[in-house]
Amino acid sequence: MLLGAIIRALFLFSEIPNRQAIIVHPFFDLAYCLGGPVCRGELRQQLEDFRVIELLDLPLDGQGEHLWVRASKKGLTTPQLADELARWASVRPVSVGYSGLKDKFAETEQWFSLSLPGREDPSAPTAADDKGWQILEQSRHGKKLRRGLHAANRFEIRVRNIDGEPEQIEKRLQQLRQIGCPNYFGEQRFGRHGDNVDQALEMFAGNKRVKNRQLRGLLVSAARSHLFNQVLSERVTAGNWRTASDGEALMLAGSRSFFVAEQIDATVQQRLDSGDVLLSGPLWGKTNTPALGLSGDLEQAVAQQFPELVNGLAGAGLRQERRQFRLEMSDLKWRWLDRDLVVDFSLPSGSFATAVLREFVDWRQAVI
Repeated sequence: MLLGAIIRALFLFSEIPNRQAIIVHPFFDLAYCLGGPVCRGELRQQLEDFRVIELLDLPLDGQGEHLWVRASKKGLTTPQLADELARWASVRPVSVGYSGLKDKFAETEQWFSLSLPGREDPSAPTAADDKGWQILEQSRHGKKLRRGLHAANRFEIRVRNIDGEPEQIEKRLQQLRQIGCPNYFGEQRFGRHGDNVDQALEMFAGNKRVKNRQLRGLLVSAARSHLFNQVLSERVTAGNWRTASDGEALMLAGSRSFFVAEQIDATVQQRLDSGDVLLSGPLWGKTNTPALGLSGDLEQAVAQQFPELVNGLAGAGLRQERRQFRLEMSDLKWRWLDRDLVVDFSLPSGSFATAVLREFVDWRQAVI
């Protein structure tokens, strides 16, 4: 992350010195919106400490060639469960659809679809609990479940052995419930050792051949996520990650569409206040950022610090997209279990619970 003084100078139309090194653990080096964690704790000590429930805002009519199932899993990746379901239904893995990837080291619930044209529903799986998964609900639908279709995820996370003052922790949680937090890509996006961005650089430079399509996609996503996080981190440092200026690229709530507001007039500000449009940052692709003014200058300056990443993403054929800056957590709740703290909140699809956790607890010293 660039020094705060440098970023403040940038917003006064100064230049950022060139930086070549990629941070080893980029997620933990990002700016905090409220000054940093107020306690320490242990995360993911047991699978049930991290619970995720996928929220699908789509009615199922009970008819069609696709069987949709809501399944729970423990200690499995989403693709692993998709393979299990394919074997259960005697279909090819490509016939199984799902909306999002869920954590392996957690208890999760999510939806899958299985293409079964002209076939009856398969018999209930036997001894599924021994395999770490179970079907909770099922219904027919006319279409396959596609990626990114679910509306949100509900999280229930237990942080064990809290070391900190409860009053201070609850004050921080109340602040987060009121103002939200930065919508950073979580540390999972950067690999267990935080080196996915370094691997992406090697791949873009031609020094690392990646034949596996899934791995290549992970590295490309890490590069894109790193650039977004850097832009948002600098906005947090400058104190304007929730404040719009002329030339902002604003997203339409509930969609990926965006437009450039050359002037933040009363009408645009009203739409921002109501949540109809959202402040956003760039997900780099083939074209330059559309943002103008101070926000555009910042985004271009960050791009200039990582030309290999920007050029590599353009070469990958990705189109320019946007991602909202702020995570809202008006439904954030918490309760104490002796020295453990259980937090409960929902986030839109594509957002990371660890982006919330990092704002009040430091778990890096825990055994994960």
